Amino acid sequence: MSYPCRYVGSAKMTEPAGVDNVKKALKDVRSQAKQVLRAMLMVQKKSIKICDRGMKDTLMSAEKEVVCTFGLEPGNGNFLVVVVFQMGAYWCHVLNMRKEQAEGGFAALKDRFGGGDLTLLPSFKSSKAEKLDRKLQRKASAAPKASKAPQPPVPSQSGPALTATTSQRFVGYYLGSVPVQELFGTEVVRKAVAINTRHRMKLNAIDKTDGLGDPAIVEVTMEVVRTIDRHTGSVMFPEFIKNISYTCVLDAIDSTDIFAYIAVNKQLGVINCHIYHVPKGSGNRAYMSINQAFKLLAADEKTRGSNPFAVVDPKREPASELLFRHQIHRADLKAIQQIGAGQFGSVYIATHRIRTGKGQFAPEPVMRAVKLLRNAATPED
Repeated sequence: MSYPCRYVGSAKMTEPAGVDNVKKALKDVRSQAKQVLRAMLMVQKKSIKICDRGMKDTLMSAEKEVVCTFGLEPGNGNFLVVVVFQMGAYWCHVLNMRKEQAEGGFAALKDRFGGGDLTLLPSFKSSKAEKLDRKLQRKASAAPKASKAPQPPVPSQSGPALTATTSQRFVGYYLGSVPVQELFGTEVVRKAVAINTRHRMKLNAIDKTDGLGDPAIVEVTMEVVRTIDRHTGSVMFPEFIKNISYTCVLDAIDSTDIFAYIAVNKQLGVINCHIYHVPKGSGNRAYMSINQAFKLLAADEKTRGSNPFAVVDPKREPASELLFRHQIHRADLKAIQQIGAGQFGSVYIATHRIRTGKGQFAPEPVMRAVKLLRNAATPED
């Protein structure tokens, strides 16, 4: 059963039920609301869904077991609230409706879920829901804090952790990028995803083989995130970790995650949100890998300071007689900008002061591309 409404927004709650807790959540939603969306409340036998009427996007989808409570705002029959447990937290979703629609939606929810008086529903208090609650709470508490900006809670990473000399790969589809105005925020990502979805739907309406995304691999290293074409193995584009300001994982309505990150293109002076579809769970692991990359990069920069060419390891392999005559002193190099990074090292544009004699240098330095190999690199690399 469907009921037209206006989606005001959602707010996180510390407790999932109770009149006072819901009133506080309502106050938080109204204070944060920027744009009310024309939406549709869909009440099904074992689930509830809120969809954007204009873009057909799913704003919220929840199975019966994670619906905590619902009810009409006390003293105001035009606002219907639904509290669900998702992403390790309780979320209060607020719908503004005509009174008859609000009463109809309330009656449908009560018929399928019981309750309706802003107390915990029997289905949520069941043993299955309690197990789910404990499981998600453990995962949420195990997730580390974001290194750059506030992030949504995510499960702890499985598998080997990212290190300074290794990379991690995640298979999925690259859906494209959307210009954004802000560097941080899940809502910024949601809006970008909505724009991207609308664009892909238009493409798909013209050609059913279009708008599905490009088969890709997301490769995360200590310094860069690469998007690689799955068919050809070529790099579609790289993004330096230091240019990424925010990462986010959104729940998709099927068995996939929507993984996205916001990055600044300093050369063009624009901010883009890059969007991917990845298998369920891979989005959280990609998020954790980027988080770990920030930590590794910060530790490396702390060791080297402002000079990337500084000697970190005092142990130096002597150059052969042939190479010794062409040896360049690190002190004569000055980094301008990093232009590349890979599993084995980094590439910089730098100036090089040319030595012409004892303590003498050429009047003008020359431009060089300098590649730094990591300690783990072999002579073949």
